[in-house]
Amino acid sequence: MYTFQAKQEGVNKVKLFCLPYAGGSATVYCQWNKYIHNSIQICPVEMTARGRRFSEPFYKDMNAATDDLLSQIVDDLEGSQYAFFGHSLGSLVVYELVHALKASGYEEPQHIFFSGRYPPHIRDEENLHLLHDDEFMKEILKLGGFTQQDVENRELLNILLPILKEDCKLLSTYNYKPKDSKFGCDITILNGLQDDGARKFNPEEWKDYTNKKCSFYKLEGGHFFIKENPKEVVEIINYTIGKTT
Repeated sequence: MYTFQAKQEGVNKVKLFCLPYAGGSATVYCQWNKYIHNSIQICPVEMTARGRRFSEPFYKDMNAATDDLLSQIVDDLEGSQYAFFGHSLGSLVVYELVHALKASGYEEPQHIFFSGRYPPHIRDEENLHLLHDDEFMKEILKLGGFTQQDVENRELLNILLPILKEDCKLLSTYNYKPKDSKFGCDITILNGLQDDGARKFNPEEWKDYTNKKCSFYKLEGGHFFIKENPKEVVEIINYTIGKTT
């Protein structure tokens, strides 16, 4: 579908820092390694209370998440070309994380991919985390990404439910504050054609968040189109980063 612009041998890989969706671990991005071009390095960024950081406490708010994740990646930025990818909750985290990098004096990434999320100035007022567990999981199942089998697996659900609720709380309690400056890099917005959230709000408002180019892609699938069509998503990444590095 896309023609990747080959890079010269010996050029350092572009580090693509990937942030997960609510309830997810960053390890979900490891499956992309079979599609990603060899000039790009997938760098999953794990949030607390999941994956290898399962024993660490949940974030109390978005500021705590940003501070923690900034400390997780700064050592990998030195002398590197890098970009970000975030899906759903991950998009919001990436938005705040890149602005925190700018405020700390780091160079901006070469590119940012915002996936499955409307712009941050649009409040998430669903407050799903306040629902009873059964009602909460019914709403989560509507989004896709998790199956009825996941819900019926009590051992898995006991692990998954607290993570999902805390992540939804992180979304609902997020307090958007306009920034002093826009991004100085190109951004790409990806959404699923059958994603109700993308249809309810206007993803094209993302273009107001950068002084550079803003590109849009609509892919087949619902909210979790990145799991339904991983190869197509990675083809866009390969093509886009290949043009800008």
